[in-house]
Amino acid sequence: MSGGISLSELRTVSESLQSFVHEFDAHVCDGALAKRFVEEFARLRRLADAGATLALARVDDTAAWAHGGDGARTTAEWFARKAGLPLGEAIRVSDTAQKVAELPCTEAALRAGSISTAQAHQIADAASEDPAAETELLALAPTASFRQLRDRARQRKAAAQDETARVARQRALRGARRWTDDDGMRNYAVTLTPEQAARIEPTWDRFANLEFANARRDGRRESAEAYAADALVAMIEAARDGRVGGTGATGSLHGLVLVDATALRRGQTAVGETCEVAGIGPIDVTAAKQLLGDAVVDILVRDGVDVRTVAHAGRSANRRQKAALLAEWECEVRGCGVQRGLEVDHIETWAETNRTAIEHLGPKCKWHHHLKTNKGWHDGARGDDGKRDLLPPTGGAGPGP
Repeated sequence: MSGGISLSELRTVSESLQSFVHEFDAHVCDGALAKRFVEEFARLRRLADAGATLALARVDDTAAWAHGGDGARTTAEWFARKAGLPLGEAIRVSDTAQKVAELPCTEAALRAGSISTAQAHQIADAASEDPAAETELLALAPTASFRQLRDRARQRKAAAQDETARVARQRALRGARRWTDDDGMRNYAVTLTPEQAARIEPTWDRFANLEFANARRDGRRESAEAYAADALVAMIEAARDGRVGGTGATGSLHGLVLVDATALRRGQTAVGETCEVAGIGPIDVTAAKQLLGDAVVDILVRDGVDVRTVAHAGRSANRRQKAALLAEWECEVRGCGVQRGLEVDHIETWAETNRTAIEHLGPKCKWHHHLKTNKGWHDGARGDDGKRDLLPPTGGAGPGP
């Protein structure tokens, strides 16, 4: 028995669901009904994962995992085998199970099925460093994309940590592995500190832009990942041959660092202050100062130049305005979360205002910008969270596949 619920009752529910899924035929559903089924199955999955997570904490506390006769060495390894999960994911669930036990609000949301175990992990991980973060992140979880929640959790966690200790820990974690997979493809896994990433990613993006431009000129269409792989090789070959300056790798993308003016003057961040690379993560102020002279990195000092008051008569956003917009780091459409290939959108069209002011601009991914520009979609009001809904054409059913 557990809280008045017996194991036999859970088995009855499980067997009933198993029977339902066995008989379930999605082909007889129209699209709208199939969508509802997916939503309900997703809710059931969250509830099942929540139950397993809560029970796993007790398995760990009692070391019951060690008595299964399967040779597991840890709770996470035992759970990975039982759930058919990668060990890394099982470790995160095991860690979440322990932390959630100290966070009653997060546990209640998990029990209600309103957050997933992946969301609970982000919330619990940040709240273990900054307990006040729990309320904000629980409020953010229902409407934000997972990436938005993860990034905000990471910001709150970093702001609560000692900067020197965090930088030392990150430096100790850097590394690179290489191996050949079953298809004969060479694989690389590289872990860099945020400041190291800030030095290479803007240049990598410029080479990727060139690969994309070459493919479009040749009539080829491939994935962004394929262009990024080709760009990495091209970047290394250019460096090897000493021709980086003449590669023709161009583009408007730049690395963006957002730092509080007080932290920049002081030389380190205090609790609640920001110093981070857009889309990558927090760095220490010393590293930010070292990036000040980099030609492909823009430093945005909060409470320094008020970029939101800058306007000009041209149709295109100037560099300072673009930097301010792209410091938002992702598409402004609520729930999107795309961070790469953002475009500057005129919320109020230039034809109407004949001026380009920062309050009339918004960063959008290529897809949402296309929907607004070419398919009749329109912007909703911007919310307190800085996001807005993109609304379909009046009477329209939205885009097709």
